[in-house]
Amino acid sequence: MPKLLLAEDERSLNKAMRLFLQTFEGLYVESVFDGVEAMAAIEKDPPDLIVLDVNMPHKNGYEVADEILANDNLKDVKILFLTNLCANFARKDLIKHKNITLVCKAETSMVDVRKLISKLLNI
Repeated sequence: MPKLLLAEDERSLNKAMRLFLQTFEGLYVESVFDGVEAMAAIEKDPPDLIVLDVNMPHKNGYEVADEILANDNLKDVKILFLTNLCANFARKDLIKHKNITLVCKAETSMVDVRKLISKLLNI
């Protein structure tokens, strides 16, 4: 069963996204609220995909992505940056990586996010 980790610090959005993601048949969903919790969960049991916000407390999404990319044991973890910072996405180098996708929250419907997650996880 594919595993998805949601890292979103805004609690109401985290809850709504988690409930939405749990509608995927055959997908295990875990959620965390900051970058430190994200890395702890990733290191404990690496997900197949992490849906990652950029602005989070304690460790931002860029730092989480850097740690994932620097760890050979996590090289297969896919990252979906789901953010409102697309126009000001400071780390263009990250989205050149084959396992990283950038999606703008305000410009993308949940139906499209669902299609993208299905594609990324082959489900």
